[in-house]
Amino acid sequence: MGKIIKWVVIIGLAYFAFTEGPGLVERIGDGAGDLGSGLNRGAASLGQGRCVKAAERASERFHRGLRDYSKPPIDMDSWARFTESLKGLIYDAESECNCPQDSCQRATDALTELNSLVTDFDSSLRGTGMPLNPARRQETIDRFLKRARELERQGN
Repeated sequence: MGKIIKWVVIIGLAYFAFTEGPGLVERIGDGAGDLGSGLNRGAASLGQGRCVKAAERASERFHRGLRDYSKPPIDMDSWARFTESLKGLIYDAESECNCPQDSCQRATDALTELNSLVTDFDSSLRGTGMPLNPARRQETIDRFLKRARELERQGN
């Protein structure tokens, strides 16, 4: 009878760990409450992951949109809506990247360059700026993001 009780307890603990464990680990890593406050490296790593991913999303969004708006005729109303949503993504990414890690700094550099590129591309489309080479600047952004990912993997 004692062996049956032990097996029931073990199975119950395994079931609990399987169903509740991932959520508990996530809450600990996020620093929720006092439970995760001592896990600074894990919490920073999760924050960094959001930063770099958000910066990559904004960059990819611009890259996809660039295909739609690089050849005339350009629907300027559609372009304005696109840039407005893109600026929102950039702002959200900048908010996620407000951390002291080196990876956050590289991602912030990428976002700064992306914001500048969007502004310059907008001026160029409207005829008030110089023609530019967005592909070269996108390469710079991609280099910043690649470095941010490398630093993130290293825990920096």
